[in-house]
Amino acid sequence: MVHFNNDPPRYSFSSLPPRYSQIYFDDQELKSSLITDVSSDNHANRLEMQHYIFKYLWQNNFSTPIAKQLQAGGTKVLEVGSTPEIWSFDMANNYPLSTFIGLNIGSTSTCNKSNNNEPLNATVLQTNSLSSTIPFPDETFDFIYQRFFLPQLSSNSSFNSNTIFIEQYNLVKHMIRVLNPGGWVEFMIIDNLFWYNTGLYTFRLIQAYCSLTCDGYDSYNRIDEKHLYNMLVSIQEVQSIFIETKQTPLGKKGGRIGELLCDVLLQPIKSNKSVLCEYMRISAKEFDKMYNTILQEINDYETFCVSHR
Repeated sequence: MVHFNNDPPRYSFSSLPPRYSQIYFDDQELKSSLITDVSSDNHANRLEMQHYIFKYLWQNNFSTPIAKQLQAGGTKVLEVGSTPEIWSFDMANNYPLSTFIGLNIGSTSTCNKSNNNEPLNATVLQTNSLSSTIPFPDETFDFIYQRFFLPQLSSNSSFNSNTIFIEQYNLVKHMIRVLNPGGWVEFMIIDNLFWYNTGLYTFRLIQAYCSLTCDGYDSYNRIDEKHLYNMLVSIQEVQSIFIETKQTPLGKKGGRIGELLCDVLLQPIKSNKSVLCEYMRISAKEFDKMYNTILQEINDYETFCVSHR
């Protein structure tokens, strides 16, 4: 959570464009039965389930002390990231008197434009510009939210540490630019590819997936709270920084939630089985054996992941 102190605003908030469709999910169902099809290869379903799991774990969609302001109404909120309609629409339903805009900077969208059940106070915009650009005038929003801090690089960008840092830094600077004085920015980070207390096969398969995804992904994904903290400290407009950390056991140690979260985080690896087999030069049978061993290792080593706000 980051608090900014800027000059008085100079811009008014423009009207919303046509809305996208709402993704509906019964949060109460997750808390009670926790039954869902996390084995599906549907990327949107996985991200949606991930959203509600972390909402349940943190007992809220955000940690910034802005709930009363959202309830009072008139608060303008921006979410920046990939598939932002999940968080933004959920928030819009919870706070109908405030306005929510999701800025989709990725190629993946869970929106279904044929469905007209989206909240009246929310919309999602697609930008084709670089991930570090936010196409809004200065001092527009009261609260900006960004989770899983992995800005998507442009197609002509190379994955090196300098390029990555510049992309991240520019994105944060744009967040500050469009934030109203006294406003808040909240980041959520999950060390989803770097778990703790891992076994040998768990480490091996995760590292293979990281290497396969793109050259240099290993360093690219290591955006921890210290990295982000140091970045924010270097920005003059930042008034105060607060950090919260939550450790979540995976597998049986974490109960039903831990098992669900484990399935959700492992799903991208399982979905890329054939490609990983070719990359690792192993058979499908060997992959299945390794994957089953990982599930056992997670329970035996009491593997856990860490998320930060």
